[in-house]
Amino acid sequence: MRVLWLCNIMVPQLQKLFGFPEGNAGGWMVDTFEQLADRKGIRLAYCAPLEHGNKLIKKTWKHAVCYGFPKFRKQAHQYDKRLETVFRRILDSFQPDIVHIFGTEYPHALAMARSFHNPGKTVIHIQGLIFFWGGVYRAFLPARVYYGAAFRDIIRLDNIALQKKKFDRRGKYEILALNNVKHVMGRTEFDQAAARKLNPALNYFYCPENLRREFSQSSDRWDIRCCEEHSIFMSQGSYPIKGLHLALEALAQIVCFYPDAKLYVTGHHALFYGMHTWRDWLKISSYTKYILKLINQWKLKEHVVFLGGLDAQQMKERYLKSHVYILPSVIENSPNSLSEAMSLGVPSVAAAVGGVPSMLEHNREGYLYEAQSPYMLAHYVQKIFDDPQLAGRLSRNAYRRLEKLKNTQGNVERLLEIYRQIQISED
Repeated sequence: MRVLWLCNIMVPQLQKLFGFPEGNAGGWMVDTFEQLADRKGIRLAYCAPLEHGNKLIKKTWKHAVCYGFPKFRKQAHQYDKRLETVFRRILDSFQPDIVHIFGTEYPHALAMARSFHNPGKTVIHIQGLIFFWGGVYRAFLPARVYYGAAFRDIIRLDNIALQKKKFDRRGKYEILALNNVKHVMGRTEFDQAAARKLNPALNYFYCPENLRREFSQSSDRWDIRCCEEHSIFMSQGSYPIKGLHLALEALAQIVCFYPDAKLYVTGHHALFYGMHTWRDWLKISSYTKYILKLINQWKLKEHVVFLGGLDAQQMKERYLKSHVYILPSVIENSPNSLSEAMSLGVPSVAAAVGGVPSMLEHNREGYLYEAQSPYMLAHYVQKIFDDPQLAGRLSRNAYRRLEKLKNTQGNVERLLEIYRQIQISED
């Protein structure tokens, strides 16, 4: 069986091969790719965009064929028909039996579906769903923030309202991509319902994702005796959907009862690098300015720590040090960060959005709350702070649930079974 993967990014195994700086990209694909690259009975091709250059590059890694294709356009909301020509060259070269497209967030998903032109042998792996992300991009922000613009936003034509329009445009390409294939795979009730809303004829396969090795192969477990008391961790916060502004509203309430509470935020947020010169101020977005305003307004400067980008091992250490993990996003499908926190047994509080209720059982494995109600986020965080026995119970139940996702071999076997079902059904 010959299977071609179309991915949004290079996994670390290929970053050095293609001359990229080695990073932590790839998520669940990293281990799955490595297992399939040497697997008997399957010939794998990995196809992903190059950061630089305008030529198609072909390399090999173990027994996998690896293609790097040019982006042509840097903007994710712009479709370029030149990709269809490039993809036809790749398809003619590799001759896949099945094309597996990871995610619909970028227009190249549509370009590949059109180029292969075989819906019955094409499967899309649902990651996020841009059509629905665009619908909630405002994220309960005040109008003056949503429509406002910093200097950086004016130069880039990229304030929050314009970002929402770009998401909407990408959502249209997503709908076209999903209507050019017959099969999808996912993990939550949300992605099943949402995909079928966009194309009712889709055949849906459930397929769990492997955790990163630092989590799937780890025996480490959260222990309240070893964590930083009253510390809160969230894994992203650079744009509105992730809900940092909502987390700050909750934090302002929490510090009234726990003056030593701290919120740790990872990711490449501008505030990690600091505002040292006028040039730094000119580079920040209106959303970042709003975050600064909230921090100052609620006197949270000593309570918020921006950590910058962390690798998988550093992320694991931060989870284990934290008293509570929070997910204040206004939309998600199956966030890897929540799975990683639960796999270590970190007590978690998450907004009940998208696929999150399929991942965490309220009042048993953690707490769910309505995304527009940050006072409920504060309430549940304080409950965990108040009661070590409750924190321990939530921790044990979350850890048990995620143990099944540590069966990386079983998850790969499920993926191969899906391939076989697609191949049989269409032959």
